Amino acid sequence: MKKVLWIGGGAVAVIVAVIIAVAIYIYSSLDDIVETAIERFGSEATKTEVAVDGVSISPTDGKGSLSGLSVGNPAGFSSSNAFELGAISLAVDTGSVTSDVVVVNEIVVAAPVVNYEFGDSGSNLDAIKANVDAYAKSFGGGGGSSAESGGETKLIIENLVIHDGEANVSGGLLGDKSVGTAIPSIHLKDIGKKKGGASPAEVAERIIDSLTASVTGAVGKLDIKGLAGGVVEGASGAVEGASGAVEGATGTVGDATKGATEGAEGVGDKVKKLFGD
Repeated sequence: MKKVLWIGGGAVAVIVAVIIAVAIYIYSSLDDIVETAIERFGSEATKTEVAVDGVSISPTDGKGSLSGLSVGNPAGFSSSNAFELGAISLAVDTGSVTSDVVVVNEIVVAAPVVNYEFGDSGSNLDAIKANVDAYAKSFGGGGGSSAESGGETKLIIENLVIHDGEANVSGGLLGDKSVGTAIPSIHLKDIGKKKGGASPAEVAERIIDSLTASVTGAVGKLDIKGLAGGVVEGASGAVEGASGAVEGATGTVGDATKGATEGAEGVGDKVKKLFGD
């Protein structure tokens, strides 16, 4: 009996040791797990290259930071990245890390840069949003259901804040010029909470929808046509100013001698023709 109990106790000790080892591995590898998840799910959802330079999360209190998070542009757009996210801080409920629903207490994104580019069939953000929406629907996003999504880890994000962002607008009427504008702050609360957790695809859809709406609203307030026209008008004004200077010089020379005046006027006319006047 004692032998059986000893064997049983030894088995229990082994199981406990394995559990502790697994727990230590999970916590010690938390940075790598988060980085891999972001790059994998992000790239799958946006159909672009999503990269992270570094992730640092404390296994004791769940607080951490991300650096160098970027989202590439879809094919057909010139700039390398659509999003370049600034400093990102987060706080994870460490007690939920090994459960089916991981709770993120807070994510704060400071000073993100969005390269908003007009294209023939809409902007680069429109293309990324369409990819994310399609990806979310394939996993039962938008209130649907999917057998595939049943076994995956769910997320609850209690607070997500994006502030002090800036958009660089290019393409379309702007040509090779770019115009900068501020992005209104975003504060999303309790993502996935009502349904007991959201899939990574659903979280991505919620965030990209809000960010796209915020950036598009800011861009919509710009007078793109006027800004593009201002560039053309400025160039035309410079040409007219130069032509006026030539005409003024021609008049001055004309007071001295008629032959010189005619010659100068001829030069002035040629200059005007070169600029299309």
